[in-house]
Amino acid sequence: MLQLQVLIPGPWWHELTYQTDRDVPPGARVLVPMGQGVRVGLAAGRTQSAASIPLKNVLRVFDAQPVLNRPYLQAVREIARAFLCSPSEILRLLMPASFWRGEPFVPYGESEKIPFSFEFCYRYDAEERWRLYREKILACRRGALALFPEREQAQRFYKSLVGAIPKDRLILWPASGAQAATKSWRRALSRDDAVIVGGPGAAAAPLAAPELFVVDEEANPSWRSKKRPPFSLKSFAAARARASGGCLVVGGGSRRRGCSKTSARPSGKRRRGLSRASLTSTALRFFRSGECSFRCLFPTCL
Repeated sequence: MLQLQVLIPGPWWHELTYQTDRDVPPGARVLVPMGQGVRVGLAAGRTQSAASIPLKNVLRVFDAQPVLNRPYLQAVREIARAFLCSPSEILRLLMPASFWRGEPFVPYGESEKIPFSFEFCYRYDAEERWRLYREKILACRRGALALFPEREQAQRFYKSLVGAIPKDRLILWPASGAQAATKSWRRALSRDDAVIVGGPGAAAAPLAAPELFVVDEEANPSWRSKKRPPFSLKSFAAARARASGGCLVVGGGSRRRGCSKTSARPSGKRRRGLSRASLTSTALRFFRSGECSFRCLFPTCL
């Protein structure tokens, strides 16, 4: 019998261990006994450690292939560590309710990873900033995810792309509804060059072959999740870019002009300290290197 670690939404900060006679891939859903009932959990991998107590058996395996790939789960774990909560609780908020009911889900495989990079786009004029986003999206040959702090902004940006991008490639991520989210999830994985636009909740949207992640108005407090556990959805998008590869573009209104691929050091001391753009540059530089997380640098801002 094999020992399988399973993530189950609940008060546990760690995986729970079960035994199974099947080789279950990480990222597949399983049905396991819990207390007097049963729960749907996510396989997180096998373990070789000897069990000190008898283990319960996995009752059912829902997926032959992973429905969440390794980079996605890696980003979830990174955010869970940064915000001091369980990865399973993060997944509970990110995934549609149908996911945890064991309903059929399309496989979410891992694509070829491309190098990670980041850019900044700070301009007071939102339309000018969005024009630069559109140019980068139109240049994409793989998947793109454009995130906005408000639903109305996402809808306006989506409409600006209609006609420039084929309709079957463009997806406006739903704000709520398990059925709508499941349908959009299936559409997003149906092609490698999907372009997804949405509010903060769209940070959970899958990309079959990610190339571009855009986060607009990064200083807006709306990026924090409304439900517990509280965590930053913009930080999750950045963690996904790091894990899966691609270009992360962070933008907003600022005195800093234009788009930049590098974060220049401040030329000298300022009376009021560093600008918001410089602080964000520092955060991204540390976030990219893995030395710390957004949460460590600016816990009150995220």
